[in-house]
Amino acid sequence: MASMPSASAIQDWAAEDNMNLLVEIAEKGIYRLTFTEACYHLRWANNVGLSGSQNKVWAGFDYLTVDGQRCSIGSINRL
Repeated sequence: MASMPSASAIQDWAAEDNMNLLVEIAEKGIYRLTFTEACYHLRWANNVGLSGSQNKVWAGFDYLTVDGQRCSIGSINRL
């Protein structure tokens, strides 16, 4: 199961489309989160929230919340 460092260390983020989010983690690099289903409000969101546990965000377990929509993370890849 893929993971990335804690969501509290997010420096920047950018939506590629409704299925993919790029997240920059301070001093750790850039990660692409791919969702299991389209996250429709992602491209216009001002704020997003990521769940996490044990100081990490896990694919297949954690999710992104944007404008009330919960988007399950299917995969995490470091770029």
